[in-house]
Amino acid sequence: MTSLSAVRIGSVVLVLGGMFVGACASTPDQVMHRNYTQIHENASTRAEVGSLLGSPEHRIGDQWMYTRPEQHLTVIVDFDANGKVIRKQWVDGKTGSWEDSHDKK
Repeated sequence: MTSLSAVRIGSVVLVLGGMFVGACASTPDQVMHRNYTQIHENASTRAEVGSLLGSPEHRIGDQWMYTRPEQHLTVIVDFDANGKVIRKQWVDGKTGSWEDSHDKK
């Protein structure tokens, strides 16, 4: 392989690698209040929650937890045995608000 070919291959790898990193870095965070409000108890499924909020950082049994320490935000979604939402919570440490779907009953 000539040094010119090696430079070309290296350039292609560098460009493709940069595109991959750029694509990953530009993925918007889905954990937003407007997405959270679209989750409904006894109706929304795990797949729907995943579509709205993305993959959770923590899965503990039938509970999914999304954490955003830099925003002082935690979102907790509990599912029943059939995979339907039975409870959701939005805990915002910056504003001091805690929305719990069980408080509305």
